[in-house]
Amino acid sequence: MPDILMQPSGWSYGQPLSQADNNPDDYSVINTGIANIVIIDFPQGFQAFDVGIGMIAWSTSNYETWLLALDDGTAIIRTGSRMLSRIDVQTGEKRFFGSLPDNQTIYSVSADALVTMGNDSATICERKLADLDKCVWQSQAMTLPEVPVVFGGGHWVNTRDGVYDTIQATKAAFGSDAGEDADVTTVFYAGNDTGIMRITTNPDTGTTAQAWDIQHDQPVGDQFAIKGDLPLLNGDAPWLLEQVAGKNSTTILRAYSWQTGEKLWETSVKLAGLNQYSLFQNYLSAYKRPADTDLHPGPYQSVVIDNATGRELWQGKQDSAFAAGKQVVYMASSDGKTIDAFDGQSKNFSKLWSIAAPADSVKFMAAAGRIIAVSPTTSQFWILRLS
Repeated sequence: MPDILMQPSGWSYGQPLSQADNNPDDYSVINTGIANIVIIDFPQGFQAFDVGIGMIAWSTSNYETWLLALDDGTAIIRTGSRMLSRIDVQTGEKRFFGSLPDNQTIYSVSADALVTMGNDSATICERKLADLDKCVWQSQAMTLPEVPVVFGGGHWVNTRDGVYDTIQATKAAFGSDAGEDADVTTVFYAGNDTGIMRITTNPDTGTTAQAWDIQHDQPVGDQFAIKGDLPLLNGDAPWLLEQVAGKNSTTILRAYSWQTGEKLWETSVKLAGLNQYSLFQNYLSAYKRPADTDLHPGPYQSVVIDNATGRELWQGKQDSAFAAGKQVVYMASSDGKTIDAFDGQSKNFSKLWSIAAPADSVKFMAAAGRIIAVSPTTSQFWILRLS
């Protein structure tokens, strides 16, 4: 997301959403990373927009699910529950290439393979796109829900029989001890391109973590205790984040280096029960969103934290960060009426500009380097004009 430092000039003309059904939770916006194409993923299909010119590029209505954009300008999609196709992201042209066996959940997609799990959550399998019926390898799944099935950008898979390498389609060079001991002690690995950690959890002795050298399959530094929850294990977080309940309705956040296990920072937030996180390039936004009922959720509170230092930059009610560049943090009001932009590098998180929504109760998002507003009630899509 670019840093928009100056007041934007307004919104583009509202383009129609052909498949909107007045439910903002029934669709998502996909940043394809290809040209200027942004896709709105409805339960019924896709609607693609070229945000460079602010026009509809193509649409489908075949109950499809987006899986992965590839470097060649195509993407892998699923139609219904089983059929897989490649789609040209700029034109919408599709080519069917295979079907999955029944009752398979997809956890990871690459240019040539999938990692799937049966609906019984018992067996993990890697399947090549050229032969979806065959498991290249399969292993028993772990039962602890906190364990990330895939990690390292989809490169590795935790199983009860060790870590598997999806690129080599065999056991990984590290992590042979991953698994469960009679469902009591669980050993698993987590991390990303910057580093990996080995994590051990036991209901009697607690949880410990240790940075791991995956080239030599050996520990780095000392083992340390984890006393709280571990959010963002499945994401590309720049550190291992621990969340611990503090005193007087506070939450303690601790960040540890993936490479060494060293504690990088610790901060105490005057909010208890943080239950949702959004991770940006330089910032972390954490939320407390209590729900009184499904129809009338209670007010939420959020906080913005500097990823490098853990310093709290902002805290408030009703507003939440939905995007950020290297410097600017973009906040949306809970009623969908305004966007406020703040300077995350200023001492007091100073406001840079504010702009009203193009319609009532819109949902703000960022994709393809632009800010987008979507309204399920008016069935329209807008792009923020920068000049």
